[in-house]
Amino acid sequence: MNTTWEPERFANLNRQLGECLELTAESPKVEELKQKLEELKPELASLLEYPAKNAQHRTALEKGTPTINGEQYKVSTDFVAEATKLSDFLEVDEDLAAALVHKAVGYEKRFELAAGESAVLLYFSEREAKLESLRTLFAGGASTGVDEGVRTVLEQHASEILSSTLKASSSMFPERVLAAINMLQGRQTRVSAVLSGPSAEVPYQREVVEFVKTRIGEERKQLAMLLFVIMRDYQLNSGELLAVVAWLRSASVSDAATLRLAAGLLVALGTDEGSEQAEAAALDKVSHLVRDSAFLVRLNAAIVDEPWCDSGLKGVVWLQWALLALFGMKRSPGFDQLIGFREDRVEAIAEQAVRMGAYRCAADYLLGHRIDDAMEYELADEFTALQQQRADTASAVSPRYPHFDDVSEELQWQLERSMEAMLAAFIGRMSSLVRRMRYSEEDALYQAQQSAVYQTTQAEPARRDTEALFAWVTVLYTGRADAALRFWGHGEPDDRLAVFVRWGADCREQGMVRAYFGMLAALASGAQASVCAHEFMSGGGAGGHRQTVNQAPLCSWQALFGALDFYAGHLRPGEPDPLAAPPPEIPDAEVALLRAFLRLCRSVIQHSVVARTAIYDSTELGAMTTMFALLACVVPVALKAALLDTVAAFGALDNDLLANSGAQADSVRRAVDEMARRIWAQLEQSQMLPTAGDGARALAVGRGSSGARGGIAYELEEVEAAAETYPETRAFVRLVAALIHVPADAVGVTAEAASAASASASVPADLGSAYRVPGVGPYVSFVLDSVLLKAEQRAYRVPDEKWRVYALALDVVERSLSTLDLSMFVGTHATVTSDALRELATHPGFEVAVRVLCGSRLLDALLRVLDAGVDAVNAGAAAASAVLPALRILLRVLHVQTAVLRGAVPALAEADSLGFALNLPRSLTTLEQLLLSRRESVVQIAALVGAVDPHVSLAAVRIVHILADSTVFNGVDDRVTRGALTLNRMVSMIDGSTDSVRILHAFITSLEAEGGDDVEGDESDDDSAAALRVAVVDLLLANIVSSKPAPTIAHYLLGFSVSRPAADDLPDPAQRATVLHTVLDLLRGDSLLARQPRLAERCYHLVHRLCADPVTSDVALRYLRARETFVSTQLRAVPAAITTDRPRATSAELHARAWLWRTAALELHSLVLQDSRPRAKLIAEWLVADAAQTDDAD
Repeated sequence: MNTTWEPERFANLNRQLGECLELTAESPKVEELKQKLEELKPELASLLEYPAKNAQHRTALEKGTPTINGEQYKVSTDFVAEATKLSDFLEVDEDLAAALVHKAVGYEKRFELAAGESAVLLYFSEREAKLESLRTLFAGGASTGVDEGVRTVLEQHASEILSSTLKASSSMFPERVLAAINMLQGRQTRVSAVLSGPSAEVPYQREVVEFVKTRIGEERKQLAMLLFVIMRDYQLNSGELLAVVAWLRSASVSDAATLRLAAGLLVALGTDEGSEQAEAAALDKVSHLVRDSAFLVRLNAAIVDEPWCDSGLKGVVWLQWALLALFGMKRSPGFDQLIGFREDRVEAIAEQAVRMGAYRCAADYLLGHRIDDAMEYELADEFTALQQQRADTASAVSPRYPHFDDVSEELQWQLERSMEAMLAAFIGRMSSLVRRMRYSEEDALYQAQQSAVYQTTQAEPARRDTEALFAWVTVLYTGRADAALRFWGHGEPDDRLAVFVRWGADCREQGMVRAYFGMLAALASGAQASVCAHEFMSGGGAGGHRQTVNQAPLCSWQALFGALDFYAGHLRPGEPDPLAAPPPEIPDAEVALLRAFLRLCRSVIQHSVVARTAIYDSTELGAMTTMFALLACVVPVALKAALLDTVAAFGALDNDLLANSGAQADSVRRAVDEMARRIWAQLEQSQMLPTAGDGARALAVGRGSSGARGGIAYELEEVEAAAETYPETRAFVRLVAALIHVPADAVGVTAEAASAASASASVPADLGSAYRVPGVGPYVSFVLDSVLLKAEQRAYRVPDEKWRVYALALDVVERSLSTLDLSMFVGTHATVTSDALRELATHPGFEVAVRVLCGSRLLDALLRVLDAGVDAVNAGAAAASAVLPALRILLRVLHVQTAVLRGAVPALAEADSLGFALNLPRSLTTLEQLLLSRRESVVQIAALVGAVDPHVSLAAVRIVHILADSTVFNGVDDRVTRGALTLNRMVSMIDGSTDSVRILHAFITSLEAEGGDDVEGDESDDDSAAALRVAVVDLLLANIVSSKPAPTIAHYLLGFSVSRPAADDLPDPAQRATVLHTVLDLLRGDSLLARQPRLAERCYHLVHRLCADPVTSDVALRYLRARETFVSTQLRAVPAAITTDRPRATSAELHARAWLWRTAALELHSLVLQDSRPRAKLIAEWLVADAAQTDDAD
């Protein structure tokens, strides 16, 4: 095998593949790709197989004369030691190891690692790129979105690789993928053994070896995804499909590769009837099976007769096989004779598959990516039913399946599509089995109840497969807008799924009814589906079961609110009587049933304004009165949380609701605003949070409160704190957040938007004015003082709940700030009225801003959240949900602080007619001044630029930008010097931190992030990576100015010397990566000016600024001329004509060209002064030729 090695061969191939996916076959780049694929095809086909250690090569290496890329070298003893160690660690040929070390020497400074460790990184980077190239090749070869000519090229090479064999093995490519997955598992085990052994035997830094272990695990997942793509888009032969089945039979469900291969097998055996094309594909699949009857028999035996490691996975595959067999019997004559059984046997296999735990595996494993913390809490009873669904006995409880947080969107989509197809086929084709199993379970449950009543012999616990089936549907469709319209008969010629929904309305057993309501809640997700569900419930579940003649149907709004009213009446608190019997309690099963019913109500009203208004305004239902009445009773915390969440759903206003309203969005907003104001009044009247007290007529802004007593405060401190879980408090905080609607003009986080934000139309400024300081301040203060500031002190049964508490509380804080109207203090305005000052003083956003600017515990809490760090954010930890709102709060305070400190606070201090006593903190200052003494927090914010989430990264970049602009951080740090220079504070903080390299690479990565068109949306659009890239370059531009003494943060990031920025040369890309290298790489590409003209404009502006600035001019021009030949290359690459017809894009392109020509003028001037006439002549000739070409075009 080949022992040569060059860096970035496959990284470049993957780049070429990605570019060609968007081109036509006529492009010369496609021809270049064909040649490259032909050249690298043998290595692609070999996957991750590299030449093994070789005794002859080892001897040559030990003599100091290894062969490196075909040429013999004389090397030092240190080199020999590094190459030998690398060969042993990677288990590769010594010549290959020598080539790796040879190339890695040039990367030591860039990676800040020794040559051997740098070689390890380069080796695994290329392996990753090779696997990505294969995946792109196979996916592109089957994609209908690719030009037909390009697709033909890719498909041809993909087919050749699929059918390729290696000399050492006769197995085809898919089987080699399986072998590689197994091989890597053994390799990972050996690396783990090294890490767990003596420290002296760990060959490299522990972090590097840990990286290798992690990368091997990632490679196994990449290989599994590659095989998934092949199974999805190409036809496996009989041996390959049997090999996949055999691998899955012995696989562990805790192995991430198992999930991906199981998804591929289900696709290979699937029969999606959703379209004519899918039907044709399924028929083709059956025809393929029929052509090889021996294979059909072997496949059936492999799936049905052989033992499997996991019974649930076996059940799912059995069920899919049964559906395929049934499909084949109905579509292909003689299929039953070939397979050896008929339809009755198929139903028996399906029933056995269900009893093995097929529902459990489908819902809890294959759809595990859909199960978040909220679903875990809401569907706790459903998951318990799933755990009881196993092969041996219904009484045993099986463990939960593992859930993976790294499932790609592509795989998620395919898993959900496969589950939808399987579920629809199962319900449609085997409805008799579903019915029979339910009736059998109901009879068994009735007998068990009778045995319990009469204390007879305990019967075998009944199975709960019907509940598990409903749970499967629930997990599949929860939160997927209008994905379940088929179940409502919407546009579906076959009404079997709608019949299934109506049939479920007749369930009588309490557990089934609870699971059924949960399923309806999931099916009601979406604007159209929620209307269907509302009509279904308004019609009594289409004639569903009634408990008695006079009662409302069980599936009706009357039944839900009637039950709530019943318990509110029986549990209403009265005068305390020590001799009275204890108050009645709601049975646990009834609590679970009511919670499921409330979840259904929330799902409907969340997506449908019509349903929300109808239920809210119905005097017959009395929804809000009933729910607040029950909230005043002694009921379980879980039920109170469900009630609060339902109340919040009535008052919530989200973007989806407005988007679904179309032209009526404004009227919907006004209607929901009014509904929220009425809910505020009912909440105040209920005194669930006591707000009427002796101290309620004075206002101490920024100082916190002593805390409310009674109501929700009592339950938090005495009930939930003791139980170490806080569902009711979280629901109450969600309610407060839902009732604070953020106006459309307050969404942006620019300085202008922050200062001119409108007040929330959903918040009544006079709430409680008859007996206390008006406004919603007490509710936000409770969230601040009792929830947010005490979150760190509380104990949590589940540690992640702390971060959910933080995230919810910070949402309230952010909403409060976002609705703070300070426009009266911006610019020249008339005298501020007393009413306006009164509303300002009682506004919760003003309270938040003052608390932050006085350096209170609120600021410490915000910075504590950011201490979770970028690693936790990128790992998807629970802390990630709190980091973004914390950053946005700090960013908004930075924007509004001038108006608060110079306008609002002086105006309030001079006001004398507010109607209540006002106490402000004695000391207020800017946030920059407060952060100056919190250096670690500033470093954490800068490190968060490296977050994978572009919104987190963007907020961090904007905060760094504002801090770098301030005189506080732009001033010099006298404690730190570099040569003759004194560093400014921002640079000294970052350069002196242990995260300095990480922060530099964070900015590089942010610029490298793929972004779409940056002129489609508004300038303040934060929803794309394009905005992030623009923000990074804006930060650099703002800090290359004469008013800021060098070196600034921009010089530091761009790679200029901190000690001598005007003299020392810029580093070579192989030695040290810098942001300047990334900017130049962006401009070197062909599509930046066309796809992201705003970014291109700023990049050209930045290059010109560097060439024109007195500090950086000589160094920048010297680098651009020597290494990049920047000016002449860019002048040749820029198209002669502007083809876009969009005004903003045209303007950006014109400005970009102007900055490039200005840079060319500077370069010409510099070359003439240096008497470098040949270089100057090249540029001048191009400019003259371009001008002539333009004249000809005119």
